[in-house]
Amino acid sequence: MTITRVLVAIDRIPYLWKNRMLEQLCHHPHFTPWSDPLSGVTSYILNTDVAPCIQSFYFTNQPLSRDQKTLWFYACYPPARYHIVGVMNLDPAHPNIQVFPQASFESESVMVEPDGNSCWYTEAGSVKRIFRDGTVEIFATLPDDFVANRRIYRTATHLTRSCDGKYLLLDGQIGNSWFVGVLDLQTRAFRLIKEFTRNYNHGQFSTAHPDLFTLAMDHYYDAISGRRYHYDNRIWLLNTAGTQFETLTPDCIGSHLKGDCHEWWSPDGKVCWVNYEQGVYEMDLTNRTKTLVWGRPLCHAQCDHQRELWVADDSPYFWKTRPCAVRFYQRSSKREIDIASGMPEPTVQRSWYHIDPHPQFSPKDDAVIYTTTVNQGRTQLAICPVENILKALV
Repeated sequence: MTITRVLVAIDRIPYLWKNRMLEQLCHHPHFTPWSDPLSGVTSYILNTDVAPCIQSFYFTNQPLSRDQKTLWFYACYPPARYHIVGVMNLDPAHPNIQVFPQASFESESVMVEPDGNSCWYTEAGSVKRIFRDGTVEIFATLPDDFVANRRIYRTATHLTRSCDGKYLLLDGQIGNSWFVGVLDLQTRAFRLIKEFTRNYNHGQFSTAHPDLFTLAMDHYYDAISGRRYHYDNRIWLLNTAGTQFETLTPDCIGSHLKGDCHEWWSPDGKVCWVNYEQGVYEMDLTNRTKTLVWGRPLCHAQCDHQRELWVADDSPYFWKTRPCAVRFYQRSSKREIDIASGMPEPTVQRSWYHIDPHPQFSPKDDAVIYTTTVNQGRTQLAICPVENILKALV
């Protein structure tokens, strides 16, 4: 292993590397420390009036730049039922923060460029990008002959880029059908891969195979009858050539709140997901070995680069009857601790704004980023340094 690779590896192990994130948050004028009353773990809450509601990203998309100096976020202004994007500096000496009303997006489609200088999103059949100076570029639009005067409900659930940097994955709903396709980042041309007569969404490119992606079969409401249809097999594997379409777990037949859900790719190319009743699984695609990593009922989860540290929320779907928690798990010791043990129900409609904690790790695995409601139900973004969690875990 080269010296450079060793340094990169060390930089992603929070136990060994000085926590720059903690230093930034302790001195940042827009962040306020908050300690969980049961676990004692301290998070830092983005406490600003730049918008009534501020959220972190959906857990599959990173809100931080790779150098962890720039933080992007969702903002909303109830009762208006749309989101816009915002951005800020994590450098305490230059704590600039702003929101962009010109960048409203559909679904959870935002995706930050690694350098943090721009953010992709989708709206009404177009893939757009907003830059730090507020400039918006309409990068590409679905072809007219494909749209064919149909109403566009969704262009992409949450954008991902193929690991070779060639494509963006688009999975949308148009008219009374659903589709998946790729957008060539060089030519800006869209290529349809497959259309469906039921809801497939949450498409995500593999982190290890440039032509492979997952797609989720999801529940949906019929636009005419209003009848709700449940999914059967949640996670499917497809390729960009359109020659592969198979379920990842053919033995798992489930429906919403039962069975497999909320999948993601680990950085080393394993498929991970949550089973609502059983816990968090990972699968090695080379032999289709399925491993139960964290055995307890959970909702959304994510892992660090080594798949040693895990976070999850439990569970925003029952917020009306009990508080929601953000939990942390260390695989080697099998120990867990709450980052936030009892978040109250949001003061605004959860389903309208998709207000779930959606915890995830920062690019260097030295912090957990999530959406919190600990301040009397107000929707805010929180960052918890992993150093704080590990100290409380001992």
